Amino acid sequence: MGIKELLRRIFLIDLIKGLRLTFSYQRPSATYTEQYPRERPPVAERYRGAPRLNNHPETNETLCIACNLCSLACPENLIVVGWERTADRKKLLTTFTYDLSRCMFCGLCEDACPVDALELTQDFEIAHYNREGMIWDRKMLEEGPQPTRYRALNRRATPGSFRPRQLAPTTVIPRSRRRSQTSEGGISEVSSFQGEIPRSGRIDTAVEAH
Repeated sequence: MGIKELLRRIFLIDLIKGLRLTFSYQRPSATYTEQYPRERPPVAERYRGAPRLNNHPETNETLCIACNLCSLACPENLIVVGWERTADRKKLLTTFTYDLSRCMFCGLCEDACPVDALELTQDFEIAHYNREGMIWDRKMLEEGPQPTRYRALNRRATPGSFRPRQLAPTTVIPRSRRRSQTSEGGISEVSSFQGEIPRSGRIDTAVEAH
């Protein structure tokens, strides 16, 4: 070990350089604070979040045909599909249970769905205080998560005053379009409905939380 290397270790030159780099980002001009939850951060286009059961936008009937393929494709076995036979021997969806506490958001369930009924949305606010709240039934899946919308802070006004703002709508890309962009030999097109399915229960205008 040379004299130069010994002096570097004694005077902790490498530590000082690291601290200098760290504290260089602590200056006010280099800091940025997101005003969450009043201002929500942007989400990646292919982000997989809270699940949702899609309904037909015109008839408001579920798109699920109770084929049970999503339950079979799930590696955690957290999806339970209940159905019954109609008079014409067709399957009719009765119950749909999704245990969100065990979901790893792999997307295999939505890829296995032949009619784009099950979808992992871009909603990320799915925290609960207990595990019972993480088990979603058919009604909760069709409504989708409904996070509290706050008013944005008006920095030009006096402290404590708020100004409502228009929230940017979330664009849902149909999985049929995503499937067409996959490589050859991927999942074939078998969707019975093409187009964007609007979110149910989505609040476009911010409202003040009570």
